[in-house]
Parts: sequence; structure tokens; C-alpha cells
Amino acid sequence: MKIAIISDTHDRLSSLNGLFYHLEKQGINTVFHAGDVVFPPFFKEFFEKKITVYCTKGNNDGETEYLKMQLESHNSHFYSEIMNIEFSGKRILMKHKPDLVKSLAKSGDFDIIIYGHTHKPDIYEESGTIVINPGSLSGYLTDKRTFVLLDLDTGKAEIIEISGT
Repeated sequence: MKIAIISDTHDRLSSLNGLFYHLEKQGINTVFHAGDVVFPPFFKEFFEKKITVYCTKGNNDGETEYLKMQLESHNSHFYSEIMNIEFSGKRILMKHKPDLVKSLAKSGDFDIIIYGHTHKPDIYEESGTIVINPGSLSGYLTDKRTFVLLDLDTGKAEIIEISGT
């Protein structure tokens, strides 16, 4: 099973066309969002396309109750600070900020750790845990709009850069 991992969208709706192109091409219908959505109705097109979203709160997300209501009313999920779930046989932790990520990876308690906040994409392995920062789908701070495609069966993670304005 493949999933898409995004973060730091900062309500930049113009980035969605590039993302949706890759999701449709790969047959992906699950997205993990590591925070900083900013605009709660951001996910409207995700819901129209029947994409399930798992989302954590970012430091720029203010309307979290409305965001939670929007997600949960569309078969999606919102976690206020840290998401710790088993998904498709994998133990996944997702949070927004990078603090404690290396220590959490070294614990051996997780197969995958996802974080955002830095807007810099990064994928590495630490003590058998895949650690992923998808960068920023908005492109703010780096001028690169990135996300990650992850094959949960093989563990292969790929940073994808999309174009857009």
C-alpha cells in the first residue's frame, strides 16, 4: 500500500493540482499531513476525491476545533499534537515539530516517524525506523513544493517536487 505524506501546506491551494496528479497516477487515497494546514476548509478537494486524511496540529494551525470537525465528518482523523497509530501493519508516529524525533526513532517503538515544520525534505533511517520530513507542499521558505510517496510494503520513500505558482 502506498501513501502520500505532506506538511506545511499553509493553505496554498495552488499546490493541490500537482499533488492530486501524483495521487491519481499512483492510485493513492490516503494522505498523512504533518501540520500547518492553516485554513480549515483546505481539505474540501480531498474529501471530494474520497481521500482519507490523517493530520496533526502544526504551530500555525489556530482553528483546530473546526479543522477536527471538518476532518472527522469526512472519514478522516485529526490529532492535536502527536499521532501514534498502527496503520497497515506499521507503527506510525506523526508530529509537527522535529524535537525528540531522533530519540523516538532510537526507541525502536515505531516503524515510521513523520514530522514537518522545517520545510526541508529529509528521509533517513535511524535504528530501523524510517524518519520522514516531506518538506513543504506550499513551497514557502524554500521555493520547493515537495511531498513524499511511501510504499508501506517495501519501505521505499521518495521525495517528489511539484511545479506550480
